[in-house]
Amino acid sequence: MFRNRACGLFALLLIILVLVSGCASARRSMSSYSSAEKVVISSAVKKVLSESSGIAAERVAGVDFSLEAVIPSEALCIIQSSQRIPVMSTALEEWRIAVNEVFSDGAEAMDVLINEYVSSLALRNPVRMLYSGGGDACSRFLYSQEAEAIKEEIYAYAQDSGEELIRLWERLVSDYNLWVNTAANIEAIRAENLPAVTDIDILEFLSGLYVDHWFEEMYVAEQAVRADAAGAEDADVRTVFGSWIV
Repeated sequence: MFRNRACGLFALLLIILVLVSGCASARRSMSSYSSAEKVVISSAVKKVLSESSGIAAERVAGVDFSLEAVIPSEALCIIQSSQRIPVMSTALEEWRIAVNEVFSDGAEAMDVLINEYVSSLALRNPVRMLYSGGGDACSRFLYSQEAEAIKEEIYAYAQDSGEELIRLWERLVSDYNLWVNTAANIEAIRAENLPAVTDIDILEFLSGLYVDHWFEEMYVAEQAVRADAAGAEDADVRTVFGSWIV
């Protein structure tokens, strides 16, 4: 009986060793990559980022944000007012369309800008970055490192070329505030406690919205690109995401 138990225990240990070795072969340890292999990984990461940004550009070119998405939270009262002022609804829709057009028209230039940041992205420990993240780890790393700088660059550009958006926004806010002040003596409206809208940097808001939405699209795109890495045209992408890191 003892011999049977010993044989059974030995068989169980053998099975565990096989399973463990199988898991180990599926993903190498972080320390097992050579310096040369890390260079290949960095190259693959940047190529995946570039492709993901290209896919994001196609999606953003067809963007259709809702009205609530293109109005800062502290100004959503303007939408509420449109229930009482029909002309405000027209102005709000004009604003929504204008923002979507600007976002769509800027997709190609944004893709170029993102690729500039990708090219200069410092990947000091690309293996750890990939192992500690999910299927969108590359894009999330890029966002964590460069999003604020990209937003600042988009904001600076908007300040130089966003005159039409500023005009539409200021007219919208002016009409709303005029209505609030005029209707302040109407009890039903006063009861709604609609505040005046002031001190909103609309270009800063839109710059942040644009960059954040771009990266949301990149997260989804990267997962799709990496899922199909085994069939990728680029050899580095095939090697890294189709074999080394799955």
